Amino acid sequence: MHDSGWLIFTFSSESEMLDVLGEGPYAVFGRPLILKIMPDFFDFQSTDMTTMPTWVTFPNLPLR
Repeated sequence: MHDSGWLIFTFSSESEMLDVLGEGPYAVFGRPLILKIMPDFFDFQSTDMTTMPTWVTFPNLPLR
């Protein structure tokens, strides 16, 4: 864990990383864990995570 609270994961290969990224969604203590590929110049103080994609199902909702 980085001092700022970010969790940093290291993988032994790129294919292993892509497998983990493609398998989600993941949750830790009932809260979503958002995994992203870390860019070369990552700002650990950044607060740009203001939105999160969400999948919602509406059973029996008419297509119209």
